[in-house]
Amino acid sequence: MSYAWEKFHMAIHSLAGPGLQRERLVSAYVYNLIHVKPEDVPADIRDKLRQFQHDITRVEAKGGEGLVQATVNSMDDTEVNRMIKRIISMHDAITRHEEPF
Repeated sequence: MSYAWEKFHMAIHSLAGPGLQRERLVSAYVYNLIHVKPEDVPADIRDKLRQFQHDITRVEAKGGEGLVQATVNSMDDTEVNRMIKRIISMHDAITRHEEPF
């Protein structure tokens, strides 16, 4: 198992857990995906990861919230859903690159 696969796998579990969809998206990124660097993923996924990292931290934080929380708070439900689908898509792509157990 690669480090990136492990982090994306845990992010999927966060997305499927309890709580509001926005909360699960923030948790998936903050507790798992924030640690994944582009060089940790296969070359064909790096640009997608970089763009995702940019998109989920694009809004300036105010008060006690972080960049991710501020960004997710600025999204409508459709955009939150799209971000979740992007995580699932990257997880699927990384899984295809993994060696079988």
